[in-house]
Amino acid sequence: MRKALLILMATAVLLTSLPFALAGCSSKAATVRAGGADDLYLAPQPETLQDPPGQISGGSKVRVLATQGVWTMIQQGGLKGWIPTWYLSDDPTPVKELQSEGLVLADEASIYLYPDGPAVGELPGGKVLKPFKEWNDWVQVRITVYSVPGVQTAWIMRKMLTTPNQVEPKEGYLYQGTEAFQGEFDQITGTKPDVLTHPLPVWITEQKGGYLRVSAAGGWIAWVKKDSFRLTPPS
Repeated sequence: MRKALLILMATAVLLTSLPFALAGCSSKAATVRAGGADDLYLAPQPETLQDPPGQISGGSKVRVLATQGVWTMIQQGGLKGWIPTWYLSDDPTPVKELQSEGLVLADEASIYLYPDGPAVGELPGGKVLKPFKEWNDWVQVRITVYSVPGVQTAWIMRKMLTTPNQVEPKEGYLYQGTEAFQGEFDQITGTKPDVLTHPLPVWITEQKGGYLRVSAAGGWIAWVKKDSFRLTPPS
């Protein structure tokens, strides 16, 4: 009889505590840092950034579903994906929007998943970056031409960025309608140029007079007038 009573009491305790144990396994509410994350990730890897499942706005209320290292899986309605946990920090300092033209990387530098976070790649000096957000001494940039595979946005220290008149950019864009001259530089005079029918990302290989020798994917090479070169793609 005593043994049966003890079993009954133990069962009652287990049934009473089970809802609390299950509640501890459920998702919890969180808020995305003000001005924070845009793209979600398909998986906790920066290589997946090119194909995001959707976007989440700063200040959004979300449910935390799982964590893995520096990553958190969140859900908002039917939208689900991963973001760096940094964007769910209680730090009140917001991420601010920037209105800026393309800037140039002053020297070779690492780029980061978030401020003071893990590095996601190395970029050479002269690379053109488009700043669009800032946080303290950090700037979030879009990598506009020939990016590290899969990584289109990253964070970098503000001190590493400078203007094109301080450091010569090594890459940029030609817009639709740009005249491109094939062949050697001394053959440009009297040569009929090709006219680009669409914008083209290029990198600079040589400068002579008012012309740039540029290359593009697929082995395309041409001379173009320097004033036709742009830092960022057309809007």
